[in-house]
Amino acid sequence: NLCITKGGIASSPITWNTNGTVVVDAQQTRNYGLFLATVDYNVIDGFRIMKAKTDNVHFENGVKTILQNAWIYDSNVDGIDSTGSSNSNFHQIKNNTIFRNSGSGIGRDGSGLQLYEWRVIGNMIYANSGSTSAINVNTPSVLLQNTVFGNTGSGIYVNNTVSTNSR
Repeated sequence: NLCITKGGIASSPITWNTNGTVVVDAQQTRNYGLFLATVDYNVIDGFRIMKAKTDNVHFENGVKTILQNAWIYDSNVDGIDSTGSSNSNFHQIKNNTIFRNSGSGIGRDGSGLQLYEWRVIGNMIYANSGSTSAINVNTPSVLLQNTVFGNTGSGIYVNNTVSTNSR
């Protein structure tokens, strides 16, 4: 798996782009495909992240990381999830294709942790088999222009604690 431990700053984020096809295959033996360990201001662009034992992408703490233009699929649990204070630190999930995960596409499957103040924009999320949803967030979060279909749970689940923009 790929574990990112170095953070950037607002004026100079660290950008990880692929300039081709980069596949992170956890081969059902690693817990995560991509693990972001208390990092701030990273941009992860264009990866294929697949077959994690738990979550394909896992945020642990940190602020304002952007995950974009990735294919995230075939995990044993959730496509993208987080623990710690990263649940409320304005991460952006943009223009990704997220499919065939055994849990939720984005957010925790089941009644556990949900994501606060995340920006989920322009993603295609389908064929996830979690009991909860394709997108599982708490408010306030921003959900814009996502395409959600063919998931076994609810399409989008928003636990309304404040307010959410959804279009």
